[in-house]
Amino acid sequence: MFDAYSSSQPGGQREKHSPRRRTLLRRWTKLGIPLVLVGGLAFEAQATLASSPPNATTMPLSRHALPVAAAAPPAGKTWVEGVVTDQADHGQDNVNVEAWSDDPSATSPVASSLTYGGPPDNPAYLHGFFRLEVPSGQAYEIVLSAVGGKEDGDPFRMKRYGHGRPIVVLQRAVGTGRIRDLGPIALARQGKVTSKTKAKLVHKKVTASKRARVRVRVTSPYVSNVRGKVVVRVAGKRITDKLTARDHGKTTVKVPRLKRAGTYKVKATFRGSNTVHKSKAKPVKLHVRKKR
Repeated sequence: MFDAYSSSQPGGQREKHSPRRRTLLRRWTKLGIPLVLVGGLAFEAQATLASSPPNATTMPLSRHALPVAAAAPPAGKTWVEGVVTDQADHGQDNVNVEAWSDDPSATSPVASSLTYGGPPDNPAYLHGFFRLEVPSGQAYEIVLSAVGGKEDGDPFRMKRYGHGRPIVVLQRAVGTGRIRDLGPIALARQGKVTSKTKAKLVHKKVTASKRARVRVRVTSPYVSNVRGKVVVRVAGKRITDKLTARDHGKTTVKVPRLKRAGTYKVKATFRGSNTVHKSKAKPVKLHVRKKR
């Protein structure tokens, strides 16, 4: 048995199994694959999670946790584990993860598992944890949000870990097996998510000889670091800047020099990306004064 927390999503909402996923679970049962029901999710007890040895240590049960599993995989085996999140770093349960042999002729995964609540001694794994037990000394391709190597029906886009490059864990000569921790893996949601753009002038008043600066911030409830192009327009002129992951959705753009005194509207627009919708900021007023 393994530690697990309930599969509730951020916000307290529990996901319901889709008809496709219920069919998948029924097929596993008909094939005689033993399943463990954890927090409303079913897991393949032998193929995807290692069973505890008779002398495995245990701890008292809570309403969320099951007995603690073995500390290490058996000899000749490797635990490939990690945490699936969305692009806002929220752990996501009920996402299918598969390990495929690095063999073009393979027709089914070596192991698969739905993400779930992980070990209680590691807060980072409270949601979205997965563990696949595979033979050591071989190469495997890890595919997320997929069933049978094809797009899954859940809210996320299918992703191949490391852009499809296989991972390899060498086999120990003696003793226990190995653990390969892939860490957090972010998945993009299906379709495009919403965004919000805000603009603020560093100085609302400047002289005609100076360039004003405008701070632009782009946020999304589903993406921590929004990336894409930002366009700032004023008096028929425009400047384009690019947000990268390092910018954390923020940038400061210098406005072109405006020779004539007066009041101008500065408009900022996020052009969007392949995962995030475009959005516009509320125009801000810039007052340009004559040179003294």
